[in-house]
Amino acid sequence: MSEIHSGVKFKHLRIAELEFNSIIKHTADKMISALEELPDDCIDGIAGNISARLDDGILVSSSGSCLKQLSQPDNFCKVVSTAEEMQIRYYGMNVPSSESKMHLLLYSVRSDIDFCLHVHLPNIARIQILDRYPITAKFLSYGTIDLAKEAARTIGSGDIVILRDHGILVVGKDLKSLTRRIKQLRNIQ
Repeated sequence: MSEIHSGVKFKHLRIAELEFNSIIKHTADKMISALEELPDDCIDGIAGNISARLDDGILVSSSGSCLKQLSQPDNFCKVVSTAEEMQIRYYGMNVPSSESKMHLLLYSVRSDIDFCLHVHLPNIARIQILDRYPITAKFLSYGTIDLAKEAARTIGSGDIVILRDHGILVVGKDLKSLTRRIKQLRNIQ
């Protein structure tokens, strides 16, 4: 159902390696712990990404990372750009997630959220058919500003959006609420 990942679709500039200070280390540890609570088929392969709001940017999983095997510092980047910038500026060893623009845009329009989690559930087709959750109007290619804008518009003030024929994005103030929502969605028959 979803397109094949072929890398990031934005220009990027690596500023330096990511300095793992106490705030970044603690935030990355929390994200890794939250992901460990999810069933393997929710975070299998390199599909999906996770991020957290920082005072001066976002901490996001790097492109090509496997969410069930995230480690520090290899699989995290600190992005210090905005969604609208042509070039993503970041600190880290690897390029930030393909969906960095979507995460950045959501944080810019939603001051009430501190975390975003994007996954590809095995039952996404069933969830779309049930029409219980907001869903983007059409399929849009991953990693584009068009998908980021459509996701932000569709989610509104809610905590979940189905990215048509692609995956699910959940947002919230804490990681427990995100993992709880993903588990609920995963159990839809």
